[in-house]
Formats: sequence, C-alpha cells, structure tokens
Amino acid sequence: MAEKLKRLGLENVRDLLFYYPWRYDDFSKPQKIISLRVGQEAIIKAKIFQIKQSRTRRKWMSIIEAVLADDSGEIKAIWFNQPFLIKILRPGTEWLFAGKVNWDFK
Repeated sequence: MAEKLKRLGLENVRDLLFYYPWRYDDFSKPQKIISLRVGQEAIIKAKIFQIKQSRTRRKWMSIIEAVLADDSGEIKAIWFNQPFLIKILRPGTEWLFAGKVNWDFK
C-alpha cells in the first residue's frame, strides 16, 4: 500500500491530510432528464428501461447502451470498454448516473 500511496505523492500523514480530490460530484440533487442540455455535466436518478451490449467491428471494443427513464422522459447512456456493467445494471433497477450530455446524431 505504501508503494501505491507514494505514486500519488503521499509519503507522510501531512501529505495525506492535504490530498484533495481533483473532482467532486454532488449526488444529493439529481436533475430531471427533461431539464438536461447538450454539453452539460449532469447527474440524474433514473430507472434502467433497456440495456444491451455490442462490439465494434474494427477494434472489437465493448459498448454498453442503456435507455434510462425518469418521470420526465428518457435518455440513452453509453459506456465504452466496460463489459462488466451488463452484469450489474439490470432493467427495472434505479441508479444515480453522472456524465456529459451529448447529442446522438443517429
């Protein structure tokens, strides 16, 4: 563990006390899907309506696509190279999701 901490620049207790995360997401106030805007970093609380896994042709990369829904609407979420999510995220379960909103040109 000491080697892992040293790679982060943490060599003593003082370093650990003043080590702050580079990013903080506040999950206490999730937004509604209808209020999301393209380009915005957002956190939503949504139920998984549908989920599927596919692979790309060229690099054989795993793609997980899910349709998420709350009482205001639906949105599609995509994860790249995280095939384990298909075992964790099940239709009908509700989760908090964080990410950047992009436009799907399809």
